[in-house]
Amino acid sequence: MYLSPAIEERQYAVVLNDGNERSTPKGERPKDSTLLLIDAVQSSPTFLKPVGEARLGIGHHKVGFSMKRPRLAVSNISDCSDVVSVYDYQNVSDIKLVKTFSAADLGYDGFTPLKTCDETGKIGLMLSPHGTGTSAATGRVYHFLTGTGQIAAFDIDADVPTVKLIQTAGSGGASIKDLPGGRFMVVPQRGPREVHQRADGSLCQVGQLAVIDAVAEKVAAQVPVFYGEPACRTSIAGKPHERAALQYAMPAPDGKTVFVEVGTLYGPPNVVAESRFVAVFDLSDPYRPIQLPSIPVGAGNDTRDHALTGDGKLLLVPNSLDNSVSVIDVGSRQVARTIPTVTKPFRVVTFSEGIGPSKPVGPATLEHK
Repeated sequence: MYLSPAIEERQYAVVLNDGNERSTPKGERPKDSTLLLIDAVQSSPTFLKPVGEARLGIGHHKVGFSMKRPRLAVSNISDCSDVVSVYDYQNVSDIKLVKTFSAADLGYDGFTPLKTCDETGKIGLMLSPHGTGTSAATGRVYHFLTGTGQIAAFDIDADVPTVKLIQTAGSGGASIKDLPGGRFMVVPQRGPREVHQRADGSLCQVGQLAVIDAVAEKVAAQVPVFYGEPACRTSIAGKPHERAALQYAMPAPDGKTVFVEVGTLYGPPNVVAESRFVAVFDLSDPYRPIQLPSIPVGAGNDTRDHALTGDGKLLLVPNSLDNSVSVIDVGSRQVARTIPTVTKPFRVVTFSEGIGPSKPVGPATLEHK
């Protein structure tokens, strides 16, 4: 669920319905995978009512928004014929498909196994778009093709949208986040890593952080991320945190420090997996990121969320295995308080009078869950 930018005094809650992808015959468009718009303007006569809907490809989905016009780009994680599609929602009762980018449009024409898109990953590559953000500096919408490690930069404002692919050395992940100003985009990636997935990383490595120069449209930096401490070179194989994996990135208001929540890779239900830290990076020079000492928090697993308070002073991190939320002081990078919660907290959001929500709208398309 997202909140669209306010354009022409109109704004919408955008609900992405994944549908039951397994029930969709191969080659057919799913019937229950949709994008639903709900009026979010309080003074509108249709406030909080659904006003438009469009069918999507095979989910899971994520969406990035234009800053200038009522357009958005939606990804379909399990669809080779519809990897990302651009829609115009000027007339919400008749949402228009502007352009669909298939795997072939992205260079996967099927001539070789490495150029073949396959949703199962058995006879080719899974493109698996998962993670998006919009650059305030260029207006381009970025989607992360997690299966191939490519960042797809879409110009959705053009009459005929275009795309440029930027190759990274990483793979896996769920987010793209712009630094203040939008020139640089940070992409937490779950590989390379020491164990699991491609397992081609260094000892203690649990992923990498890629930084994209949105203006130059190139990779600015790629740095390995180590579990707990930057100097860790002790094997994590066989330990509860061997599946630790980078999740969402959150920059401090000045853009010089970036916090990355660390959850775990999906695995067998009987396998104990946990992480107990928030990774921290110095991005004073985005071309030379430096991993700083991590912040110890409670135990968490799976996809781990976070929320920055509207004043930018506190970062809240749910600890799903400890049934608590860690409150981090952004300035000191220390846990200021731990709050007991309901069982297995995974999502968190804040809102305060005069400050607003912790997950702002506009160029930065942060998810609301």
